[in-house]
Amino acid sequence: MRKLRSQLKIAGPDLSFAGGLAGFDNLPAESFRLAIDIERAGDAVRIGEAVLETTDSRAEISGTVSQLETLAGNDLRFSFKGADLARFRDLLDWPKAAAGAFDISGTIKASGDAELIDIQATTTRGTLKVAGPLGASPDYYGTRLTFAASGPSLARVGELAGARRLPAVGFTGAGEFEWTAKGAVIRQGRLQAGRDQLGIDGLVARKPLGPGTD
Repeated sequence: MRKLRSQLKIAGPDLSFAGGLAGFDNLPAESFRLAIDIERAGDAVRIGEAVLETTDSRAEISGTVSQLETLAGNDLRFSFKGADLARFRDLLDWPKAAAGAFDISGTIKASGDAELIDIQATTTRGTLKVAGPLGASPDYYGTRLTFAASGPSLARVGELAGARRLPAVGFTGAGEFEWTAKGAVIRQGRLQAGRDQLGIDGLVARKPLGPGTD
């Protein structure tokens, strides 16, 4: 199907049943509407519309992919909004602490040989912004992202990672992350939690307790 033009609209009372027929498990059992408008010509794909709506959530993606086989040459926009993330955490394999209203959106755009991502996420636990170029598949070495996060309670964010006994104080964090063949490089990593501050700079090797970590 290297040349394809397809428009699909489907709606029903049970998304979990429809998803199961298509091989997607752990979707919520609620009414839904799905609309897709897609066109392919060789390696190029245009998504005019891809929208999935449930009772109180909406996922949407649109744009183009110039090189489908390598997922390169992108110009994509996406958003994912809803009233309760708990309904989708089994599908996404996220921890039980993930719950509450959410709003996630972003873009992926080609720039030279790199793919630039810009993602913003807002949940009841805080906000996160990530932006920068992705390295080439399959290792993604050269990925270099800036990040910034904030929230009302560091303890509630720690629950997502299984970290206990963190202080229930407001926090902000920022820094730069680079993925290399040696491991992860963190530059100007800063976490401010109440009156306390943690700073991290350097290389974390693939095996953190092994040689190379600095």
